Amino acid sequence: CGLEGYDFERADAYRAQSWRRVLDIAQGKEKAPDPGQMRPSGEFAMPIIVSILDNRHKLIEAVNIRNDGLIANVPDWAVVEVPAVAGADGIKGVRIGALPAGIAALVNTQVHVQDLVVEAAVHGSRKLALQALLADPVVHSAEAAEKTLDELLSVHAAYLPQFK
Repeated sequence: CGLEGYDFERADAYRAQSWRRVLDIAQGKEKAPDPGQMRPSGEFAMPIIVSILDNRHKLIEAVNIRNDGLIANVPDWAVVEVPAVAGADGIKGVRIGALPAGIAALVNTQVHVQDLVVEAAVHGSRKLALQALLADPVVHSAEAAEKTLDELLSVHAAYLPQFK
């Protein structure tokens, strides 16, 4: 329909397979993995929690945090993914400075697209939702944007009553 990017079907299939496995283990149909054989997931939640509790001031490679000047040429109110230090005093983002102009342009496009999405959701504005889709570089046509928006609002109608 004119969109490219994240493989949602593959991600959904992986989540469904993982959930079936969790249920099978919980119901005794499958043996739980030996804790000694388990691998870290790659998620940062546990290292962050441990660093805060033990006041380790550990450097975390990537944390989603309010910008507040961490990236000079991105709005302060935007949420950015940057390195951060986690300790008993909280999570403090590492100041990056300015991004190269071309990268900043791409990042700021997404910041403003996501801001439009939030405004559309808060106000139930189909017009703003369509503007967000049209502003996103992965949407290749107005027809694709209209079709995608209609489908999203239809499929998720139960969760988006403000769009009625």
